[in-house]
Amino acid sequence: TDDPMRTRRKVSIHAPTGRAASNQELAAITTAMPSSARAMPSRRWPGSSSRSGVVLRFGATVGDSDLTRFWLKAAANKRPVGVGRPDQWSHLVHTDDLGSAVLAAMHAPKGAYNVGAEPVLRGELVDGYAKAVGADAGTFMGPVLRRLAGPRIEPLTRSLRVSSDHFSAQTGWRPTRPTFDPAWFDAAELPAAATR
Repeated sequence: TDDPMRTRRKVSIHAPTGRAASNQELAAITTAMPSSARAMPSRRWPGSSSRSGVVLRFGATVGDSDLTRFWLKAAANKRPVGVGRPDQWSHLVHTDDLGSAVLAAMHAPKGAYNVGAEPVLRGELVDGYAKAVGADAGTFMGPVLRRLAGPRIEPLTRSLRVSSDHFSAQTGWRPTRPTFDPAWFDAAELPAAATR
């Protein structure tokens, strides 16, 4: 589907060295924007004379969410939960931090902001799912399963060290859960019957 917001997306991505990625590097990793989206005029926000507003780009939501419960169930049934490689980075946000970020955005200057905790290695995330369900270790999807999933899974395999520092500097917002640990899954309350 055409997503007109894709025309305004800017990403604060950091290379493994910790330096911010350049615009050329960002262009190389972003998908091509549909021509219909490039041609769309900016829309005004209701009650505002501005042609733009605040866009929040949340990390993958972990906590009290259906997707978290889905992956916990998969880990409990010893199915792969990892996409990409263990040495790649993921950007996460806990469900406890979503509301406060939206409230902080009410006072943010116009722009696009990343919202989430510190980046986490995918290997740590997958092991967290495993520990949360009492398994020894989590597993990653192999090349055959990734091929069967098709091209839609490719964006999930990208290693991105995304920072929320700009949003924090503009609004004072800080995540209450700044670093990932397996306790993030406690909010998901996976029922015992879900492991069948």
